[in-house]
Amino acid sequence: LLKWGWKFKPVVTYQLNHRIEYHNEDGVDEAELDISLRSMKYEFKGVKTLDNEINIITGVQGATTSASNGEDLEHTFLPDADQTDLGAYIISSYGPKRLKVKASARGDMRKVQWGELERGFHYGATSLGLNYRIGLKGEVSAIGSLSNRAPSIAELSADGLRHGAYRYEVGDADLDAETAMNLELNLRRTGKSASVDLNVYRNEVSNFIHYRAEEGLLIDGYQKYNYVATNALIQGFEFGLRCNVKKLKANASLAYVDAQDMILNQSLPFIPPITFRSSLLYEADEVWKAKDFFSSVSYMQTPAFNVLSISLGFAINESVNVQFSGNNLLNEEYVPVMSLLRELDIPQQGRDLSARITYNF
Repeated sequence: LLKWGWKFKPVVTYQLNHRIEYHNEDGVDEAELDISLRSMKYEFKGVKTLDNEINIITGVQGATTSASNGEDLEHTFLPDADQTDLGAYIISSYGPKRLKVKASARGDMRKVQWGELERGFHYGATSLGLNYRIGLKGEVSAIGSLSNRAPSIAELSADGLRHGAYRYEVGDADLDAETAMNLELNLRRTGKSASVDLNVYRNEVSNFIHYRAEEGLLIDGYQKYNYVATNALIQGFEFGLRCNVKKLKANASLAYVDAQDMILNQSLPFIPPITFRSSLLYEADEVWKAKDFFSSVSYMQTPAFNVLSISLGFAINESVNVQFSGNNLLNEEYVPVMSLLRELDIPQQGRDLSARITYNF
């Protein structure tokens, strides 16, 4: 195959994550969590270019994942479980001039085993994307895809306290794979000192898997969450603007997502609100005899809170650097939607002022 112009690349990775958490009971440390997550991933792919215009990438991917608990635990979040994944894919792109076309297809299988239970999934995915360059500075792209995702070990088998998130999660062994139909449009223009981009998307997902609180039900003092499936419509946009004028750099972005449960006719949980972010950075070699000077301002606004932070720094000489910072200067009390401390109703840090002097030997 090498003599026909194919280039091959094999990749194998192994990861072990052994996590132990202790609880002190009457002066004795006892393990509350003792779980080992082992994963081995492998990929073998080939790349070929035809007539300097058509690129082909094809290959196979696989992974084996196992979860095993310590022997002396009274309660576990996940049972001992094994997950096997195997997939094959092909990606092709064609782009002789301004118009580029990219298409892909893949097929996957997953098997999950825990206790005396076993689930198997077979699914596929395909996508088609178009990219058109407008002059030297602009481009527009459109992507349509049909994809699937099989449930994970946790979504199928969890039954216990998720440490770090402070909630009790329960999986569903009868969950089926998700099927998503996605449309996405992106507009971008890049200039010498400024760039702007707009991304609009619409995603319809049947059997969308997520966790939802079972209101009023606590287990061992923790809110119970169930992994459930529904039909969902997720749509929104992201807008970004970046400017560079001499020593000044400015960035601004606006993100909005609307995610609806089409069966219950209500919003999906844990969806971030519309969010505006901006930042301003000024850098100069020297300001009022202070070298390597910089000053930055960042601001985030949502319907529930506003966060303003400012920092500046400079070098007194080659060895001494000084920096002053002020975070959350408005002293807002807020809990982000995706905060792991949400269940404890612990807000983010309030107003924080700091000064730092660094000496380089």
